[in-house]
Amino acid sequence: MMRGYRLYPSKDQGVLISKHLGCCRFVYNWGLNLKNEAYQNDGVSLSAYDLHKRLPALKVEHPRLKEVNAQPLQQSITHLARAFTNFFEGRAEKPVFKKKHSPEQSFTVPQSYTVDFERGTMKLPKIGAVKTVFHRRFAGKTKSATVTRTSAGRYFISILVEDGRKPPQVAVPIPEQTVGIDLGLTHYLFSTGSRKPSVSGGNPERGQHGEESRSGTSDQRRRVGNVRFDAGIQVSGSRETPAPDRDV
Repeated sequence: MMRGYRLYPSKDQGVLISKHLGCCRFVYNWGLNLKNEAYQNDGVSLSAYDLHKRLPALKVEHPRLKEVNAQPLQQSITHLARAFTNFFEGRAEKPVFKKKHSPEQSFTVPQSYTVDFERGTMKLPKIGAVKTVFHRRFAGKTKSATVTRTSAGRYFISILVEDGRKPPQVAVPIPEQTVGIDLGLTHYLFSTGSRKPSVSGGNPERGQHGEESRSGTSDQRRRVGNVRFDAGIQVSGSRETPAPDRDV
């Protein structure tokens, strides 16, 4: 199961979280660029293992990557590989480069973090103990944790917990106890096996006679306008001005 909580980092911790977000975005875009170039130039598809092997050399080239926890950087490559898998299997669009000013940014810590319900903190590697509002406790083995920063500057953490409970099974429908419902335009509702409408009348979203309802509304507005004009008021947009004098 997944549990989400609100984080309240200090000013220094907010800077460290921003560094993690930036470095993870950099590694993701770096891996995506390498995969695109390898496929376009040599027809080779680089795996997550290939990118992981090149990550130490990238840290030497960009020393700022050493300032953050190494696990989220590795997890960024894993996310990239999963994004391509979803694309090739038709579950998602082709991966694109991540932007610096995206509304929501996140990074994942697969392990080595600590949950302290008593003190109300989450201890994250190279960030420290961050104040957390645990509105609900959980029991079980913690898996990965994802830190998210929204466009409003709020921070949240989602924790994947293995509690040992089996997910609910999908109920098998019983034909004798199952009813299908279809909403139409000329008739509001049809039920399973019926040739006649179960509920007569037009769809309430359109009115019983769609076009006639709209024209009726227009006629009503026109009549109201004439009454106002006769009363000496001319309606123009949202403002009302005195009507011009007319010869009788």
